[in-house]
Amino acid sequence: MCLPIPPITCNVLGELVGVRNPLDAVTLCKSNPHDLNVFANTRWAFEAKLPAPVVSLNSGIIVQRHVNSMVLAQFLSDLLKSSVKDMSKLTCGWFFEQDDQGPVARYISWSQAYIAGAHARLEAGLGRLVRHSVFEGQGAERLIRQSGTEMLTVRERWNSEWNALMEQERAVGPGNTTDPAVRA
Repeated sequence: MCLPIPPITCNVLGELVGVRNPLDAVTLCKSNPHDLNVFANTRWAFEAKLPAPVVSLNSGIIVQRHVNSMVLAQFLSDLLKSSVKDMSKLTCGWFFEQDDQGPVARYISWSQAYIAGAHARLEAGLGRLVRHSVFEGQGAERLIRQSGTEMLTVRERWNSEWNALMEQERAVGPGNTTDPAVRA
């Protein structure tokens, strides 16, 4: 059952994802223009054209997230070249737990000590990424160092949450070790 009618098609389609047979879905309509139009044309969600998503490059937060992603990808690529670890099977624990010598500490050191020209492809990619954005004109060196600074905050938050979870686990105890939920 879908109540109220979502305003755009992708919301309707999202509601129907778990429905095995679309005929099993029921939507209740209110007496307003949007709902009455849907009632008159029940196939609107399947026939309507979806608009292409638009990302505003005027948001420093969004652009910085993309910068962070690109810089981290380069770091992990370099780090894992000499490792047998599969990049598709990395975990937050692997990245954050070894606080002083682990990957997160190395990432922070690497990014904050970055010297311009060390990774020409990364710098060119960052230049293209920030073109026409709020970061246009800022050097790759500054963007990479900012990424390291932001990772400091992420590490502190992750460690704080991890320590709280570990403390809760110690307080609860090991539990019933034969319970399937505990073994999972």
